[in-house]
Amino acid sequence: MDPLAALGAFSATAALLTVTPGPDTALVLRTAAVEGARPAMAAGCGVVGGVLAWGLGAAVGLGAVLAVSTAAHAALCIASAVYLVYLGLVMLRGALNRGQVTGQGEDGSTPERRGRACWTAQPAPCCSASACAWHSVEPRAGAAVFASGAGRPMIAPKPEAVALSVPLNALRAFEAAARHLSIKAAAGELGVTPSAVSHQLRLLEEALGSELLRRVGQRLELTEPGRALAPELSAGFGRIVDAVAAVRGQRSAGPLRLSLAPTFAVHWLSPRLGDYPFERPGFALLLSTTQALVDLAAGEADAAVRHGRGEWPGLLACRLFEETLALFGAPGRPDLAAAKLFLSRHREAAFAAWNATLPGGPVRPVAVTIVDSADLALRAAIDGAGVTLAACEVTAGDVAAGRLVPLFDHRVPADAGYYLVYPPALRRDRRLRNLRGWLLEQAARMPVEARLMPA
Repeated sequence: MDPLAALGAFSATAALLTVTPGPDTALVLRTAAVEGARPAMAAGCGVVGGVLAWGLGAAVGLGAVLAVSTAAHAALCIASAVYLVYLGLVMLRGALNRGQVTGQGEDGSTPERRGRACWTAQPAPCCSASACAWHSVEPRAGAAVFASGAGRPMIAPKPEAVALSVPLNALRAFEAAARHLSIKAAAGELGVTPSAVSHQLRLLEEALGSELLRRVGQRLELTEPGRALAPELSAGFGRIVDAVAAVRGQRSAGPLRLSLAPTFAVHWLSPRLGDYPFERPGFALLLSTTQALVDLAAGEADAAVRHGRGEWPGLLACRLFEETLALFGAPGRPDLAAAKLFLSRHREAAFAAWNATLPGGPVRPVAVTIVDSADLALRAAIDGAGVTLAACEVTAGDVAAGRLVPLFDHRVPADAGYYLVYPPALRRDRRLRNLRGWLLEQAARMPVEARLMPA
């Protein structure tokens, strides 16, 4: 058999093994396209594939007729050519004449939601999940993915904000008036005048284009639209009330979570905790120390004791005491000419002011070490490593215990102090009121303790 005859036989056999036309045949043109690809690309693929198949079949058939040596070989090559021509015509017809080229999947998804496109030549079921291009879609960041159909992933668009088309105050006014069937009672509940309630009702009726309440003699009656709207509003406002009460209940139950600056907690509060009535109802505490300012509005703690000037936006601040500063060291009066100064980074300007006003001239330590907290500087002084500038009110307990002594009878105001801070929502919280009263009582003793410190 000559080469062209062999080629014709091979082509026919391969075609018969791979494609068998029948009533259920669905030619699927799968195109991995960029988002927003035009469906015309699918038609182009069909045209190109059909022309190539038709041309190949014609070439094989013509070559076979000219080159074969036997009638059997010629018949086989011609059959192969006819089949290829038929395949090309089917592809052309599917893409151009009756094919339904679409950028929409059978589940209604679109290229914008799939990220890829899949076009079918007939409205037949799509290919299997492992074969079709849109089954390998990767979700966009921030989009919700859910299953549809035969496990096919789809990407849902981000939810849009719901804009209320009517005033919320008008809805509140109508809900109260509908519940009481009285403008005066609704005004009393909302804390406004009856004329204000009537004005809100008129705004709502104008916005909806329907009459909601009708006066019949001396009483009010709900119209049909009013009867439909009132219970839904009552249920909605009820859910809001329940949600707020649940959040408020979570914050008011259990011990009060108190965030503390480490210096305050260790040197001022700790020596006094023996007098705190933990066993009494409403006095339970959960204490934590941190240098960071916790977010009280977000519920990271219920309240905090902070150092500063009492200015924290969105929070209420109760001053416990202002500070006065002095130089402290371990007992034994260290040699100041050879002393090392440990200074909180928040105290650098205060030390310069204290040193500049020191009677007899400033001290000149051999070394100055800046640390990130006053607590660390105090610990270094207590351990005899050097001296530090600290608040007399905070160090009173250490002085009384003999761990520290003031090195000079020279004190300067710090222009700052310690404050109990908390969100306005906890203003009436019993636990907070109990803690605030106890802290203020303890802080009231501070001037006496400061005066009794030995010089």
